Amino acid sequence: DEEYINGVREEYRQRRNYVCDRVAAIDGIACTMPAAGMFVMVRIDQAGVDGLQFAQGLLQDKGVSVLPGAGFGECTRDYVRVSLAQPINVLRPAFDRIEAYCQQLSNKHT
Repeated sequence: DEEYINGVREEYRQRRNYVCDRVAAIDGIACTMPAAGMFVMVRIDQAGVDGLQFAQGLLQDKGVSVLPGAGFGECTRDYVRVSLAQPINVLRPAFDRIEAYCQQLSNKHT
C-alpha cells in the first residue's frame, strides 16, 4: 500500500530529523544525517569515553539504551547507534536524559 509506505517513510524522516537536531544541540556528541534507515550513528569521542563506556554509563545512570558502535567494527568504536523505532514522544525524554548524561560526563572531565 503506497499510502501506508509513504506514511511510514515520513514518520521515520521526522524521527531522524528530530534525533539529528537534538544531537547537534548537545556538547560532546555529533552525527551525520543518514539518507535513509532506522538508525543514527552518533559520534561520542568528544564526550571523553568510547562507545561501550558511553552506552553502559547511559543505561546505568539514565536508563536509556543505545548500542555501542564497536560491534560494527573498529572504525565505529567511538560511536553509539540510536534507533529510530520509537516515536518522538518517546525520543524526547530519552534525549533529555542523554543531554543530562553528556553534561555529567563533561563535568567529570573538566
